[in-house]
Amino acid sequence: MNRMQQTIAIFAFLSLIAVQFTNCDVYSNQNVFERQEVIKHCLDAGSSGCFDQEAEMLEIRINTENDLTVAKEVSSVFYVSGDCNEGNFPNNSIEWNMYNGSALMARAASYKPAVCDHGRFNLEVVVPNSLNPTGDYKIEVEIFGYDLDGVKYSNPFLGKSSIFVLPE
Repeated sequence: MNRMQQTIAIFAFLSLIAVQFTNCDVYSNQNVFERQEVIKHCLDAGSSGCFDQEAEMLEIRINTENDLTVAKEVSSVFYVSGDCNEGNFPNNSIEWNMYNGSALMARAASYKPAVCDHGRFNLEVVVPNSLNPTGDYKIEVEIFGYDLDGVKYSNPFLGKSSIFVLPE
């Protein structure tokens, strides 16, 4: 291959590479300041039309593979944490109930409320009495989403999670 053919081949190769990085899509015509106005509108407290609120997106998962082991000495107050998805609702809450067998022992309504914050939750579980090592304890947690009118939404499939508590 002579020098002229090599030069033409290199020029054609470089031209092909340069054409691949040319931005010809519709986004190149979008004004950056218009996009910022849309974002500002979506972040305003009274705006509800920017994201679809879906109860199907409400999800909660307790972060433990097995039962939650709690020391007997501190078993009247302990913490449960995990991952969550608030389903694009402007407000959410996480409620919990604790059972001994089928009897309700304690519930979130009487204590400090928990929320899903950046995909995580941490709730304080307060039980009225210390846990008996022979008890059959279970905590159920559920996430709820609230629209701007205060209407409460839930997901019966992914919005609930439970775990057994073992005092030792």
